[in-house]
Amino acid sequence: MMISIRGVFVLTFVWLTAAAASDGQVFLQYNLTPKQNFSYESTSAVTQSMSAMDQDVASTTTIATKLHVSVKDAVVRQYTVECRYDTARIRLQTQGAEGMLPQDSAITLPMLANKKETLTLSPRGTILSTTAHDDDDLQVTMSSMSALGGTGAKAVFPEFAGKELAVGNSWTVTTSDTVSRSQMPGNILTTSKLRYTFQGVVDTLGVRCARIGVSSEEMSMSGSMQAMGMEMALDGEGETHGTMYVEVSTGMQVLSRMSSTLNARMSMTGQGQAIVPITTETVTTLRRLP
Repeated sequence: MMISIRGVFVLTFVWLTAAAASDGQVFLQYNLTPKQNFSYESTSAVTQSMSAMDQDVASTTTIATKLHVSVKDAVVRQYTVECRYDTARIRLQTQGAEGMLPQDSAITLPMLANKKETLTLSPRGTILSTTAHDDDDLQVTMSSMSALGGTGAKAVFPEFAGKELAVGNSWTVTTSDTVSRSQMPGNILTTSKLRYTFQGVVDTLGVRCARIGVSSEEMSMSGSMQAMGMEMALDGEGETHGTMYVEVSTGMQVLSRMSSTLNARMSMTGQGQAIVPITTETVTTLRRLP
């Protein structure tokens, strides 16, 4: 029987694809031991556009951070990990309003250098407690970073299904977080409901990983702030999607790439009144360092 070169190519491609993404079942959970260490590098590109007084303003913010995770304790049904922030650099580029020159600036956030945060989590990945060390403003700073699209310690630890998974199985996780800034009284509440889908087992960066697709079923924000004599109410909704690769043996992320879009409205009252539409697009990559 004769087989064409094209047929051989197709068969080979199918075989390699099947070998690369195993359809075996996995039970994902954190399996950590004291003194284990993991280091991560995160890069986020945030593009924001808004329209006010018949003028459009656009900005692009690039955020680069490094985070070191050290397992301090591992007891029955609970892990304690210390997260140390190494560096955080922000580059801001703006274009927009008439009479406003384009700006391009880069800064380093010294308040994050060697700052530590301790998380307690269950094997499933539920965050049981968080404690910031050395700096009362660390939580505020990280909340602001998260609002800009940066990656904090919590983003390193996805919550798993708590059961054995076959390819195509999915689970949902609902989270909420409050963003506050000491310079501006008020709070912004963000809520998301994410669906995680197990897509198979693959080798990624030399590590046996579970590939997980992520998509949002709900993503919203609401709240208010005060600044310069004005009350600013903010509300909006959006969507997010991406893929993450989780080490099967430990549950720790190896690589992830997430994209999100948020459409919001800012209503300003007080000394001035206006409704400002804001669109924010974020692409974040998280990579575990060797």
